[in-house]
Amino acid sequence: MRRFIKHLLASACYYSGLMALLSLARRLSGQTEPYMILMYHRVVEDIRSRTEYTQAGINISLAAFEKQMAFLAKEYSVVPLGQLVAHLQQGTPLPRRALVITFDDGWRDNFTLAYPILKKYDLPATIFVSTDFIESAEKFWFLRVGFYLEEGKLTTAQLADVLQELYGDNGGEQHGKTVTRDYLEWVASDHDRFMEALKELDQKNLRRALGELMCRSRLTDDKWPDRRWTLSWDDIRAMDPSLIEIGSHARSHQILTQMSSAEIRRELVESKLLIEEKTGRPVTSIAYPNGDHNEEVRRLARETGYHCGIATHNPEGTALMRDIYALQRVGVHEGVSSTATGRFSPALFACYLRRLF
Repeated sequence: MRRFIKHLLASACYYSGLMALLSLARRLSGQTEPYMILMYHRVVEDIRSRTEYTQAGINISLAAFEKQMAFLAKEYSVVPLGQLVAHLQQGTPLPRRALVITFDDGWRDNFTLAYPILKKYDLPATIFVSTDFIESAEKFWFLRVGFYLEEGKLTTAQLADVLQELYGDNGGEQHGKTVTRDYLEWVASDHDRFMEALKELDQKNLRRALGELMCRSRLTDDKWPDRRWTLSWDDIRAMDPSLIEIGSHARSHQILTQMSSAEIRRELVESKLLIEEKTGRPVTSIAYPNGDHNEEVRRLARETGYHCGIATHNPEGTALMRDIYALQRVGVHEGVSSTATGRFSPALFACYLRRLF
């Protein structure tokens, strides 16, 4: 019912022209920028597949992705990230309703499924890759967690036990809140909440959590589907450089704000140099893993030769809105443009992009 009402309101705003007036008012009041950066992750054949092992919020089906791209090609001026950066740095012209498309992590489906659609509609995009995973047997930690959750069929109590191991029997604090068993079971009762809790762990405790999940699920790496999850260098080189820019998503996909200055510098420098060596193209943009950044991360991104830093959110308030090393994005997935029956809705997608809901 909620989704139906949302679709009804979006349709009323979109088809009556009210949405355009509301968007103009928000832009004139300084609440939005005259451009937008979208963040995608994975494009999958079947959104309902249990074998993808990633959070639903980062997946979009091929059918929905094509409808979204057709909409963007018609309604927006999709520009390369570099053009937006030049506008912000030098004041070069930017077309009306400018929009940038980005992908995080470096999933293979960015090449096999997304790239043909981008070519079809002649839409430029930037793919941010974590270089440790290119042509490697390594798997993102959140992919492993998804595998244990989906295939291990762990109960809420078992997941709460994993968190208990990390926080200790005497509790602890998380965001200033005392950690109780009831709280841990509440976190564990929802896979997305559980995943978000793991994102806040340092690397030592994250490795502990992965070990506990593997042990309790009784699953090992030999149970993984025989497939390649991430891009290869050949995949990357096969994409038209005039259409697809390759940016850095750091080296290991670790949260940069949890690392020392020397470690952050190594993540930024080594990933940049390797991409440039393998592709022969300059790397000028960095997307911070999980979107997490602070003053030190931004300073090092500037010092190591990046022209911009791409985030997902702004942890320090609106003062950073125009900081070229803290550019914010709008995350896009299947649900933002789908009705209750799963059909693509231009009205829902348009209202979502203009931040009306």
